[in-house]
Amino acid sequence: MVKNILIYIYLLLTVSCVRPNIQSDIILIDSVSPTIDVTTDEEPSIDDFEDITQYECLIETSDEFIGVTEKGGNNRDFTNKELKQMLVDAGWKSGLAWCSFMVKGLLDHCDIPNNVTGWSPTSYNKKDVIYTNGEFKQKYKNNDVLVMSLSYNKFKDDKSRYKAIGHTGIIEKVRETNVITREGNTGDDGGRDGDGFYKKVRPLSKNLHITRYGIKN
Repeated sequence: MVKNILIYIYLLLTVSCVRPNIQSDIILIDSVSPTIDVTTDEEPSIDDFEDITQYECLIETSDEFIGVTEKGGNNRDFTNKELKQMLVDAGWKSGLAWCSFMVKGLLDHCDIPNNVTGWSPTSYNKKDVIYTNGEFKQKYKNNDVLVMSLSYNKFKDDKSRYKAIGHTGIIEKVRETNVITREGNTGDDGGRDGDGFYKKVRPLSKNLHITRYGIKN
């Protein structure tokens, strides 16, 4: 009888010692948030990212080419294969002046509708003129796609060229008295037959024209 009572007490003590550990394990498991497997082989959709504006595309793309120069002779080749390919896609061939091809290549790359060719007067968009003949014709916004068309005095009597335009580039920013541009086939003297793609500051004048392409923001 006494032996049975001792066995009973021993069993009670054993259960009392094990039970708290079991309960603790249950609480620990329940307190952990379930793990979600987000691994996927699918490529991220373009909808997963915020769309950039046409202007941002133009600036980001041209950023990659600032400082790229020609090599092998005037208008013959370039130190950057991507820039050369963009020009080729725009219709450029070795030996041709390329400022207008550069503008067209950038516009095409950013899916901005245009009728620009390798002939720089085509960079002047007659349908959406912002600034010409020394005055602003309409309002614009900082993130509009603006293109500079530059007339040269020595061509002013050449009727084969619209408004004597002989050079072009895209506009980074319009300021009170000048514009910051990004131009191909220019150089230190700001001429129309230079050695690379550079940022320039051009004064607002009767020789400089600004037209808009793409979406009006």
